[in-house]
Amino acid sequence: TLAALVVLAGFLLFGLQRDSNPQVGRLWHVANRVALFLLFFLLAVGLVRAWLAGRVTGRQGATLAIGLVLLDLWSFGRPLIQTVPAAESGYWRTVAQVVGEVGRAGRVLPWGLTIFEHNRGMALGLESVFGYDPLELERYYRFTTVVSDPRARAYDLLGARYLVTGQEMDFPDEADTPRLLAHQGDLWVYERPTAFPPAWLVHQAEVLSAEETLARLNDPAFDPRRVALLEADPPCTPTEAEGPAPEGEAVRFSRRGNNRLEVEVEAASEGLLVLGEVFYPGWRATVDGEPVPVLRADYALRAICVPAGTHRITLTFAPLSFQVGAGISLLSLLLLVVALVRGRRRDAEGQGTED
Repeated sequence: TLAALVVLAGFLLFGLQRDSNPQVGRLWHVANRVALFLLFFLLAVGLVRAWLAGRVTGRQGATLAIGLVLLDLWSFGRPLIQTVPAAESGYWRTVAQVVGEVGRAGRVLPWGLTIFEHNRGMALGLESVFGYDPLELERYYRFTTVVSDPRARAYDLLGARYLVTGQEMDFPDEADTPRLLAHQGDLWVYERPTAFPPAWLVHQAEVLSAEETLARLNDPAFDPRRVALLEADPPCTPTEAEGPAPEGEAVRFSRRGNNRLEVEVEAASEGLLVLGEVFYPGWRATVDGEPVPVLRADYALRAICVPAGTHRITLTFAPLSFQVGAGISLLSLLLLVVALVRGRRRDAEGQGTED
């Protein structure tokens, strides 16, 4: 009892400090989540044991289980799911109009805006380099923040054509620096002429470590339009041709969705198709229907080996974690159905015995 009181007192003292110290506040939140998990886990175990021991009927067990699940979901989602009047952002509507008038495809780069503004343009069909998400890939975070400048090469590789900011930016009067497209109130929209297309072909590759890759990418002398930086030997041999880029090459997207990409490529020689998309293990690729590996290129992007000639490349997002999760969910549903059927049979047998 004394030990429990000491733990409780420490927990309360810890809670009182959460507002004055952000790190303590974050730990407090995590501790609350862990405590709730343990509580619901113990309640679930107790319910299963009571059902197996025959202290609750199948119908009672099902009702309690549903109530427990609803309570668990409510405790998690209540602070996250809030209803507000649906209102379109005039700020981002102006950005969308400017992008539409320019007519050149590309992502938007929010700069100096509050984190909650980063996703709002997506409702108007604007692709954003940044977004409000509690889970960020470490690679992507380092890739996009190692150089704190809206002209950084990482934003070029991600195809960030439009710089959106809440204050005027002072850029030198040079050909490759962002130029002002529109200014309205606290909105400035610039065009970044150095933005890359959604995908491009290269015929040279270098194998470097992750840290070396990050440093090389930001070297002004390095040209990522000609060379891809890999962290392992590729299963192909890109032609290391000197001189200008091969003529007659083309990269065209026939489909560009969140979970599926289809690209038609005309390559003069064997090379690598580099995409301005984030590398993640769940992506699968085929070239003319044949599976090929998805390579990590330029620290955080994807690349595919492409033979010479005309080919169709398809990338789909099919992570193993989703498949495993779906299997666990189906198995859990099956076990729940079996438990309900057994409970009904046991209830029926009990009533027959009483009669």
